[in-house]
Amino acid sequence: MLIVFYLFAFNVQAADATWPTKTQYHYANIKEQKIFYREAGTQHKQTIVLLHGYPSSSHTYRELIPLLSGRYHVIAPDYLGSGFSDRPAPSNQDYTFEVLAEYVTALLQHLKVERYSLYIQDFGAPVGFRMLLKNPKKLDALIVQNGNAYLEGLTPQRQAFFKQANQDRSQAQLDKLYSFTGEQAIIYKQYLRDVTDNTSIMNPDSWTHDLHFLQTQQDRLIQVKLLQDYY
Repeated sequence: MLIVFYLFAFNVQAADATWPTKTQYHYANIKEQKIFYREAGTQHKQTIVLLHGYPSSSHTYRELIPLLSGRYHVIAPDYLGSGFSDRPAPSNQDYTFEVLAEYVTALLQHLKVERYSLYIQDFGAPVGFRMLLKNPKKLDALIVQNGNAYLEGLTPQRQAFFKQANQDRSQAQLDKLYSFTGEQAIIYKQYLRDVTDNTSIMNPDSWTHDLHFLQTQQDRLIQVKLLQDYY
C-alpha cells in the first residue's frame, strides 16, 4: 500500500507540545442540518481541520486527534450524509463535493475559525481543494495524504472507473457502484485489500463504524452519489 504525504506550509510555526486534551463531541445546526464534529485542543492555538475519506467519518481520526491536540486546536467534521451528521434523502438533497465543502466551510464560520490548516485524504481532497479555492487567504497549511487535485493524478484504470461512474447512469452501473458500499466491499476492498499478509494492524472498529452508517439503501445511495461526482 503506497501512502503519499505532501505538506504545503504558508504561515505555520510548531507549538510547544503539551499533554493531549480530551476530545469533545458536538453538533452544530448548519444550514438547517445537524452536523457532527469532534473537537480537541484550545481555540487560541492554530486550528487544523481533518477531512475524512470514503465511506467513513471523523471516526477515522480518533487516534490522530489526541496526538495533535496538545499542539493544535483540532476539528474533524462528519460530512453531510456521513457519520453522525444528518443524512437527508438523496431524492431531496444533492450530494456533491461542492455541497460538502459548503457545509464544512459554514461549520468553520459558525465556530468562528478565521484561519486553519487542512489535512485531506481520499474524498477529503475534493472537499478541501474546493474550500481552498473559495477561501485561499484562510489557509495556513495544506497536508495531503493520497488525495488528487487533478485527473492525471489517478491511474488510467481509476480514471476510467470514475469516468464511467459519472457518465453511465444505467441501472447496471448503478448496481455496480451500489455493490461497493456493501459489507464485503467495505471490509476487503477499503480496509484489508493491501494488508492481506498483516491484517492484525487494522482495527475492526473502522469498518464496523462505517457499516453502521451504511445499513439502509438511502445511506448507501449517498455514497454512490459521491462516487458519481468524483470525475
